[in-house]
Amino acid sequence: MNRESPIRRKVVLAGVGYSQIARTTGRSEGSLALEACRNAIADSGLPADDIDGIAVWPDRVSSVFEGPSIAYMQRALGMK
Repeated sequence: MNRESPIRRKVVLAGVGYSQIARTTGRSEGSLALEACRNAIADSGLPADDIDGIAVWPDRVSSVFEGPSIAYMQRALGMK
């Protein structure tokens, strides 16, 4: 019996972006994360409407870093 994941071979990483890098930027984690995401969207060459999901790291569960949640990022990027 083949129990292959239904999303196998259907996930695409289309762009990569990063934010300002410094010990102290004076900016919030959300601001830095949004900058990185917007740079990744620009790098992908896709219109934002074609993006149907995002992943953030570190997630708020397995790390001491309390960065922005996925819900915050989706709203801030105008994703539905």
